[in-house]
Amino acid sequence: MSSQGDFLSAGMAPKSAEWRASDAFQGAGRVGALDGLRAVGVMMVVVGHALPMYSPIADAPVDFLGRAATGVTLFFVLSGYLITSIFMREQDKGTFSFGSFYRRRIIRLWPALYAYLAFLTLLKLTTSYEIADWLHLLFASLHVWNYALPVINGSEGYQASAAHLMHLWSLAVEEQFYWLWPIAFFAVSDRKRLIILLCATIVLLPAVRLGSYVLFETSRPFLTKMFHTAADPLLIGCLLALFPLRVMERARWLARGYALPILLAALFSVSYFLGKPLASYYSLTIGTTIEAIIAAGIVWTAHHGERGIAHDLLCSRPLQVIGLSSYSIYLWQNIFTRPNAVFDLPFAFGILASLVAGFVSYRLIEKPTQRWAVRRFAAKTEKVE
Repeated sequence: MSSQGDFLSAGMAPKSAEWRASDAFQGAGRVGALDGLRAVGVMMVVVGHALPMYSPIADAPVDFLGRAATGVTLFFVLSGYLITSIFMREQDKGTFSFGSFYRRRIIRLWPALYAYLAFLTLLKLTTSYEIADWLHLLFASLHVWNYALPVINGSEGYQASAAHLMHLWSLAVEEQFYWLWPIAFFAVSDRKRLIILLCATIVLLPAVRLGSYVLFETSRPFLTKMFHTAADPLLIGCLLALFPLRVMERARWLARGYALPILLAALFSVSYFLGKPLASYYSLTIGTTIEAIIAAGIVWTAHHGERGIAHDLLCSRPLQVIGLSSYSIYLWQNIFTRPNAVFDLPFAFGILASLVAGFVSYRLIEKPTQRWAVRRFAAKTEKVE
């Protein structure tokens, strides 16, 4: 859930008159509409997690918007798109460095994560709350929480750990993506070949999920949380960045102002009307892939399409603030919105507390760390991305 720290330069925008990049840049190199999408994604997660604290859970408007898994899918597509775009830009300039990339990732992700884990550790040491098992905290801190889940499921302390750490599976998936994707990207120098390999992998992933379901019974509840079975949204984002502009320009309707609200409505509708009733039949087959393809259209249109009402809403001040803080909001929301968590608040209060905690974390941890990194490595890197 870390994509809000990534940047795209205006120089990556298409040159045609019809296709243009957003002119709502928030700071150097930030694209306002993409920050707005981060806000949409994190609010889907927060509302979805808070729904069990909302008694009339069958209330369709709230349930329709609270699609947590779909919010994560949107984040994954954004991450794949932005990271690959940065790789392409730096490869073309000859400025890419593995050391610089991993340093930026560490500076971007680790301070806020370890502040959250340190807070849980402090609570565990100084209060009687059931927070998390020490071993489970270790798994989370090493970014392998998603693969630890089948092993620790049902063990002593699992419920308490799940209440406070379960959401970190998605961060583990992103970290694993950051470990592997740079190597794969630069190992396959020909971009056409890379596109073919990505397409083949995306097509195969639903079969990998089904095969894993049949072969590994203990992993069944967590197959949508492991990198090798949940990577298609990330890879679809990568593919979106790699597609030549001339190919994307053929879908001219994506450039229109009406495309963005239509695609957003489609994403919510597919998730609610197919994902909810079909449940695991949907997520373990092609459901995640379908949602990721729609999300890719949303990302492309938000970045390159015409201005419209939906675009202007994404660039509005409230969504910009939430988007900038979205990583921290995601980290802290579980302790306010999950049943059995330490501060399991009622629906609206849990959402409000998540936003406040995320904003405080962004202001006190993320932003100062990024400013320090820019000063410290000014000669080596353009931005903490």
